[in-house]
Amino acid sequence: MQQILRNTAFTMEVRVYQGSTLTDLAADPTVAVVDDQGTVVSAGAVTKPGGTTGTYQATIAAVTALTTLTATWSGTLVGNPITIETTYEVVGTHLFSLADLKAVSGLSAETDGRLAAARLAVCDEFGSWCGIDFIPRPRYDILDGSGTDTLWLSRSRPTALVAVEIDGVAQSLVDMDLYEYGALKVAGSWTPGNRNTEVFYEAGYDRPPSDVARVAIIRAADQILGDSNTISSRAMGSTNEFGNIRFASYKPTGLPDVDAVLERYRRPQVR
Repeated sequence: MQQILRNTAFTMEVRVYQGSTLTDLAADPTVAVVDDQGTVVSAGAVTKPGGTTGTYQATIAAVTALTTLTATWSGTLVGNPITIETTYEVVGTHLFSLADLKAVSGLSAETDGRLAAARLAVCDEFGSWCGIDFIPRPRYDILDGSGTDTLWLSRSRPTALVAVEIDGVAQSLVDMDLYEYGALKVAGSWTPGNRNTEVFYEAGYDRPPSDVARVAIIRAADQILGDSNTISSRAMGSTNEFGNIRFASYKPTGLPDVDAVLERYRRPQVR
């Protein structure tokens, strides 16, 4: 999955392989794009960049909502019909720029694709650990109907309620309210049931706090480079001429500077 910015046109790309070899289709494929609620999103004509093999592109006009887009590419490869899906998460901003990550020593030769993959992994990791997203992101929760007036979302700091379905039936949002600590309340009560309630919403900081953005770059660089120091950044202790030294330990990344920041933002679960 790739993250793309809201209100910004974006060029999708798909690469077609036969085995491990990029291979042209019999003709340019078609592409159909839908958002996370199945609404069709218009895409431009599919083109094949000059001088490439097995590579096709199409442009999506600027999308205003935070959502997840699924593009289904269809074509014929060596006489056989194929479909390939690519996914894109529309976000409000990025956790950090690829230029800032590439500026880290040892990363100047890395491709934008690899840097972007590391950024997405860190974005997911930080959000999951802290229970809060540090950029505006679309969220989709499948929850058990509580039988009370409150459902607890997977993320704190929800900012907009997009849609709610119970047993597959769309609900009116008029009597529903979001709370910063991650509650979704309704006038009356939620229909009891196991995984019967689907909630689409937007959540997260408008912009990442500066300390989070700083340690996110550290974490992403660590994921790409691994440990290059004599003493691992995850080491629990060391022995030298002065004896045994025990380092402070934190979680979840094993990088003390990173985890110290994450602990400050981690929201206790309120259930």
